[in-house]
Amino acid sequence: MLEIRIADLERQLEEQMGRAFAEAIQLCETLAPEKSGKDLVQEVAKLRRSLDAAEGVSRDAEKEWAVLRSVNMALKEFN
Repeated sequence: MLEIRIADLERQLEEQMGRAFAEAIQLCETLAPEKSGKDLVQEVAKLRRSLDAAEGVSRDAEKEWAVLRSVNMALKEFN
C-alpha cells in the first residue's frame, strides 16, 4: 500500500515537473523580436507561477513521502 502511494506521488511529481519544463520550452520558443516588452513580462510571470506551482507540488510530495517512509519503517520494526 505504501509503495503504491509513493509511486503515485513520484508519478504526480514527474508529471507536474514535465508540464513546467514544457511550458519553459514553449516560452523560450515564443521569445521572438516581435514580442513587446509587456508580452515578455507576462510570459515570464506565467512561467514563474507555473514553476512555483510545480515546486509546491514537489515540496508536498516530499513531505508526504517522508511521512509514508517513516510509517513504513515503523511497521517493519513492529513486525
